[in-house]
Amino acid sequence: MRLIYLITAIIICIGNLYSQVNLDSGLVAYYPFNGNANDESGNGNNGIVTGAVLSSDRFNIIESAYSFNGNGDFIDIGFLSQLNGSLELSISIWVKKDSANRREGFIGKWRTATTNDNVFLLYNNEPVNFNKPRLVIQLHDNSIAKLATQNFAPVGDWFHLVVTWRSSDGFFAIYMNNILENSVFDGQGKSLSYHELFPARIGHWGAPELGEDYYFLGSLDDIRIYNRALTTDEVDSLFNEQPSPNYINSTSSNINSEFALKQNYPNPFNPNTQIRYSIPQSSNVVIKVFDILGNEIEALVNEEKPSGTYELNWNEVNLPSGVYFYRIQAGSFIETKKMVLLR
Repeated sequence: MRLIYLITAIIICIGNLYSQVNLDSGLVAYYPFNGNANDESGNGNNGIVTGAVLSSDRFNIIESAYSFNGNGDFIDIGFLSQLNGSLELSISIWVKKDSANRREGFIGKWRTATTNDNVFLLYNNEPVNFNKPRLVIQLHDNSIAKLATQNFAPVGDWFHLVVTWRSSDGFFAIYMNNILENSVFDGQGKSLSYHELFPARIGHWGAPELGEDYYFLGSLDDIRIYNRALTTDEVDSLFNEQPSPNYINSTSSNINSEFALKQNYPNPFNPNTQIRYSIPQSSNVVIKVFDILGNEIEALVNEEKPSGTYELNWNEVNLPSGVYFYRIQAGSFIETKKMVLLR
């Protein structure tokens, strides 16, 4: 009987060993956006930022995500040579969309036509099904495999996307917030298309010379690209991953010691800007925007907030150019700052 228990224990241990999650295996590029757009996979696919600005992530940690204004912002991440000849592909990304009615790229190495200069594209779906995220990949024979979520993505809240494909059986799947949204079998026995005609980009896809530009409006964070297919356990681990306690302490230990309202950035802006503020204790926070005559334009925040440092995005597409003011009231703390909208 003891021998049976021993054998059973060994089998369980071996099973646990092989089922362990290794989120570093097969990483082509990893962008945690810890204050920059560097690739922390060790493969050197560091990002070059155009326009996008650092913002707070889903844990409300400042300068740990990037915000994109939907009008020219993107991050160039190079050619991703580690995908050359790949028989598998996975992408994990956290997204916070500011609009439901835009065709926009989250991340991709893709032009606009079905030709041999495309590789992959994770983007907001086509008209009629706007706001259903989709992955499109081009295979070595120029055939196209594509898959979209069944449900619409939330707007204004962070959500998690994982897409994965493998050549061995053609399994192609898309997950949203740890739920398998859709799957098909496509591209069995084929490899991923690859080229060095133009680089991959975060926050944009299209061909500017053809007048086709699709820029992202919102925030993106924690992007990982793999040259292998992730397992369901790994998808679960990515969705439930928590930030390092040391990182949280190092970025926020001295931030919330007093009330503060920071200058918006960028300033002047068009049409998107970020406003950051800190409160040292739980308070009812009201932040409003006024025109130069003192007329209220919009209430950006009006709710009870726990102590912390916050960042909000204001996207104004209807107001004319001019000077505007934003004011915070949190308990007895009141402060006003000026900002300039420049069309």
